[in-house]
Amino acid sequence: MTMVRHMSTAAALALHVACIGIAMSMPSSAPPVEAREIPITLTLAPPPPPPPPAPKVEEPRPEPKPVPKAVVNDTPPPPPVPQPMLDPPPEVIASAATSVAESIVPVAPPPPPPPPNPGAAKAKDDYFGRVLGWLERHKRTPRTSRIQATAWVEFAFNRSGRLVNSKLFKSSGVAVLDEAAMKMVERSSPFPAVPKEVPGETISLQVPVEFTIR
Repeated sequence: MTMVRHMSTAAALALHVACIGIAMSMPSSAPPVEAREIPITLTLAPPPPPPPPAPKVEEPRPEPKPVPKAVVNDTPPPPPVPQPMLDPPPEVIASAATSVAESIVPVAPPPPPPPPNPGAAKAKDDYFGRVLGWLERHKRTPRTSRIQATAWVEFAFNRSGRLVNSKLFKSSGVAVLDEAAMKMVERSSPFPAVPKEVPGETISLQVPVEFTIR
């Protein structure tokens, strides 16, 4: 069967080739076609867009140079060298001494004090002795006192002898004796009149008043 199938296929192929050869050998009855010029219109395409600009590459900025720090010198400056003092020439010293001497104005010496008056000094001593005696005459010692002490009194009187003021200058330590000393001053007013040999409108005295045991 296989052999018969191959033989049929080969016969069919031979027949088909024979038909093609016959067709090619036959003259063509179709009229010839006239050649005509066909206008051809060419449409130019728009030019392509320009390529985009290349991205600008930024160049790296140079790093700023570090500012040099100021160097502080902690070492103190050396002390100034003292300049030697030059002595002025003799003529300068002489001229300076002359100008100073010319500017000095002589001052008259104060008048000498008046000579002491022996009579006036004696009159003062006599007067103050009289005042002390006058106070002693007006002193009263309290009978209750059994100790020995001294009280100081300060008082002032005018030239006519009238008492102006009085106070206890220093206490004796015993109140009864201090009171007796103050009463003595009050009883002594008026004092003896002040002589002309004793100056001043008011006479001020500080007198000790002694109290003794009897």
